[in-house]
Amino acid sequence: MPTPLRRLLCLAAALLMTTAATAQEDPTMQNETPSARDTRMQWWREARFGMFIHWGLYAVPAGEWKDNTGHGEWILDSAQIPVARYEQFKDQFDPVKFN
Repeated sequence: MPTPLRRLLCLAAALLMTTAATAQEDPTMQNETPSARDTRMQWWREARFGMFIHWGLYAVPAGEWKDNTGHGEWILDSAQIPVARYEQFKDQFDPVKFN
């Protein structure tokens, strides 16, 4: 990944983490009105930049299956993991306790 892009992604991730932490620590943001949030988010819409982070059971094997690390979120299909084995990942995946 080119260095400028990497720096931009790191900056965006840091900003998102700071915003999330601020929302948890600042009671005024917890009760933020839709209008106030819209004003705060205006820059992101105009810059046409955002980040969507998602995860699921596929995060447990982290792209690796049988010594092959080339899998991503479609690991169930691409690694041809039996559904019964894939379902066992649910016991290890706990998004409630995700930090």
